[in-house]
Amino acid sequence: MQSVMVTGMEATVRMSKGVKLQSIHRTQPMISSLEIPQGQESFSLSLGALDQDRGQSLLIEALLPPRDAGKFRAGQVEVSYDLPGQGGKRNKLKSDVVLTYSTSPSAQVNSQVMNLAEKISAFKLQTRALKEAELGNMEGATRKLRAAATRLLDLGELELSEATKKEAENLEKLGKMSPAGTKKLQYGTRKLTQKLNPEDL
Repeated sequence: MQSVMVTGMEATVRMSKGVKLQSIHRTQPMISSLEIPQGQESFSLSLGALDQDRGQSLLIEALLPPRDAGKFRAGQVEVSYDLPGQGGKRNKLKSDVVLTYSTSPSAQVNSQVMNLAEKISAFKLQTRALKEAELGNMEGATRKLRAAATRLLDLGELELSEATKKEAENLEKLGKMSPAGTKKLQYGTRKLTQKLNPEDL
């Protein structure tokens, strides 16, 4: 409790016209998928408390409309929160999400964002694989686990990649995953972003 910096955090996401929101994932302190309303350009998310040792960050995935080269305001994120000892006074911060369109094939991308996107992709593949296995679709689950193992290997997560590959083999040969292996995959992929420095997010 002594490490709590702010409480009652809430993020309001407002997308610009033509921007189609696909998903939002919390990337810190651990990866998790956040439920979002479909077809709405503005909505709020409850984020709870923030402590001084572990920050929070979100990765927003959206489809953007075609545009000419130049700056584009894709939306805005507003965070409201309470500070302990302020007697319920609500604080707010706003930030525009501004992107740059380019026609150059050699245009640089943000490597930190791309790294996060790869980790989220591995998390989603693993999550879908477990769901497929629960539904009895072993072929689909095996295929997704192998894809997740390849993604993890590319990220340098050798141990987790090997564990994922082993569970894919278990599904293929035995028709089920091991309890220990399932737990390792669930927690291992959620913790992929814990090695990142907060200042890099």
